[in-house]
Amino acid sequence: REWRKALFLGAMVLILWALLFVILGVAARGFEDPVCPVPRIARSCKPCGEGLIFLPWGGEFERSWPNGFRVVLYFVAMIWLFQGIGVICDKFMEGIEEVTSTKRVVWVDLHNGARRKKKVKVWNGTIANLTLMALGSSAPEILLSIIETVGGNYYAGELGPSTIVGSAAFNLMIITAVCLVALGDGEIRRIHYLDVFVVTASFSLFAYVWMVFILQWNTPDLIERWEALVTFLLFPALLIASYAAERGWLSRPRTCCTPGSSRVVPGIAQHVQPG
Repeated sequence: REWRKALFLGAMVLILWALLFVILGVAARGFEDPVCPVPRIARSCKPCGEGLIFLPWGGEFERSWPNGFRVVLYFVAMIWLFQGIGVICDKFMEGIEEVTSTKRVVWVDLHNGARRKKKVKVWNGTIANLTLMALGSSAPEILLSIIETVGGNYYAGELGPSTIVGSAAFNLMIITAVCLVALGDGEIRRIHYLDVFVVTASFSLFAYVWMVFILQWNTPDLIERWEALVTFLLFPALLIASYAAERGWLSRPRTCCTPGSSRVVPGIAQHVQPG
């Protein structure tokens, strides 16, 4: 019964939208496009405006509608699209979790010559977090920036760059602060892969310094191709450095001593004295 209700409501929404488009299509037959100056300098929502790739769909006819009617129509359409984006992102994240949790069986050699089976993850946890998880959470703002930049003739708009920088700053500062404040009295949390944290935090701070360098000092208010290429190549450099840090290749191996035995543990500064 639930799927029937959902199907009925979906059909009603589609019928209402189809009816609205039919009414607007009939009204557009008697509309004549105004003579617009070249180049167009008005905002996209104004008559003779320009700035988006394929919106508004109705062209100059849609720009002639009353602002109040367009506000209500665009708000309803925005809520509907946000709901669809939420569903798609949820499914995408579920797929990412399924992929990253996949395990395979490997044989491990023991010290006495025996072998045993062990399940290991197919995806490396650090690489999965920096690629799949980051892409899933940042895809909407990345697409927004791309659409706005391409639609604006490759000039930075008011939303795209600010959205990306603001989201990164929010994650770096606010989310970190909330995680610290959420700890109760006497609770302690330790960073498991401290070397990886140092690498990612260093790259995050360097990203802001790099932006200031290319936008304020080297080529003010302009991004050249080599700057964009270097910026893009910094991402695989981050992946390589993070993976190397997780494997302990960037830290000096230290000896971890236990009573009666000793072993070398890469990247772990932990010393146990015999009792």
